[in-house]
Amino acid sequence: MKFKIAFAMLIALTFIMGGCANGPAAGSGGLNTLSSNPAVPTPAPVPDGVIADSVSGRFALYDGSIYYASSDSICVLEPGANSTGILLLADSPSRLEIVDGVLYYLAVGQRDEYFSPLSYTVNSVNLETKEELGLAYCEQNWYYIYDRNIYTLGEEGIYAQEIGQEEQNLVMDGFITSPAGYGNKIYMSLGEDLAVYEIDSGAYEVLLEDTAPMNITPLEDGLLYSDEISEYMYFYNNETGEAALLDGAPNYGVTIYEGEYYYVGNDGTAALYKLSEKGEPQKILELGELFACSAPCFYNDNIYFVLHTHDYIGLAAYDESGTQTRLSAAGG
Repeated sequence: MKFKIAFAMLIALTFIMGGCANGPAAGSGGLNTLSSNPAVPTPAPVPDGVIADSVSGRFALYDGSIYYASSDSICVLEPGANSTGILLLADSPSRLEIVDGVLYYLAVGQRDEYFSPLSYTVNSVNLETKEELGLAYCEQNWYYIYDRNIYTLGEEGIYAQEIGQEEQNLVMDGFITSPAGYGNKIYMSLGEDLAVYEIDSGAYEVLLEDTAPMNITPLEDGLLYSDEISEYMYFYNNETGEAALLDGAPNYGVTIYEGEYYYVGNDGTAALYKLSEKGEPQKILELGELFACSAPCFYNDNIYFVLHTHDYIGLAAYDESGTQTRLSAAGG
């Protein structure tokens, strides 16, 4: 099955789309000064059923609520609510992760005259106290927190910054793209190779040569990644050290739920597909004509998306029958 590259680009553009509905902002979205003692434990692996897509980090689940990133804010759908509210304001937030009641996210820090991002900020908000903190600045839209250090990506490589400190130290140099942290390791594209950097030892290893990997998603037993040329996704097996093509999978928006891979594709109209390691993808939900759509989030027997249609921008839920419920007030 061949999917349109244009739709893949539109999937990426959902970062600038999707609105929240009712409720005041819990914070101003501005950065406080760096704290010398914020509680920042090591993030846990992505829970099953949440976005397992290191490219976006669009959704996060906590205490029965769904948190998601829109163009100018982080929104929340609380248990039993029929519409979303605003948690905080931020410029193009992404890479949401919740650890011990603290939500971490990335936001654009500065833009140039053409509105292109110049820098990013790593931020946190305590979901109980609503205290917001600015933790670090970075050149690229990626971060990873491990053992009280924030790892960010710059032009020269990967930097480490101790929580509460402003000094950044280069720990891994080279032409690095698509980094993704998991435990004490950071996987990356190093030049044209798939490589891994071990934080504790400072050593790195090339896993596969000449693969040009992108969109790397670490899993317990391996990695999902795509290459620069193909529209399809591969699975790298940690045990065998080999990679296998996942038939039909495009290189964007993958969610893992109950051991299965799901993604949104476009074959004339948008649809949700379930992918197996062998055989054609299975279409399980028609989404209709869309300008853009996030990857899916499975929760409480519903499937959630951030949609952009001709008359709606926001969060939508689909039940088992395929019935859509719109949960945001934004849009036309």
